[in-house]
Amino acid sequence: MTAGGLALRLAPGGTVEARNGLLRLTPGEVLRIILDVAEGLTALHRAGFVHGDLHPGNILLDADGRAVVGDLGSARRIGDTAAPRWAADGFLPAAPGDGPADDVYGLGALAWRLAVGAVPGPEASRPPLAAVLPSLARLSRLVDDSLADDARRRPGLEAWRRAAARGAATRVAGVGWAGVPQASSSFTTEPLPAPGERRRER
Repeated sequence: MTAGGLALRLAPGGTVEARNGLLRLTPGEVLRIILDVAEGLTALHRAGFVHGDLHPGNILLDADGRAVVGDLGSARRIGDTAAPRWAADGFLPAAPGDGPADDVYGLGALAWRLAVGAVPGPEASRPPLAAVLPSLARLSRLVDDSLADDARRRPGLEAWRRAAARGAATRVAGVGWAGVPQASSSFTTEPLPAPGERRRER
């Protein structure tokens, strides 16, 4: 952060979207990325901003493989009622608001996308994350609550910070995808749109 605006540290590792396109992420890697993003969002919110456009293409990797929240073009002041002009499909709630709760939803959607391989479907027909990926059961409720349609039901980022403090990533680090069930066709998820269709005007 700078006095005149927002600044990012150098992140030469490319985007999480590109990384996930080349190699499937392990549950441990998913957790590490999500917890890094939660830390970045916490700093952004403390500075008085919301990001408003979280998705794998906006999460960068630094030289140490740590995730950095990038593309602040949609960032706006907390309380600014103007909705983002552009947003990635599936990463904003059905009724966007004007505060950090939208970023919490985006964080939950990011976790779901990286873990399951699709953006989350509607809350009414979406299964708990633990039913899709038992290896992430420890964070299932946190992800599920973050994706609540009602912003008042979403946890604060402090809940994600507590998850990091408990060492959630360490407990499952190294767990691969072998034997981990993928989303069943009966589960309501939505595939990502083609690159040219990913962003929509609001």
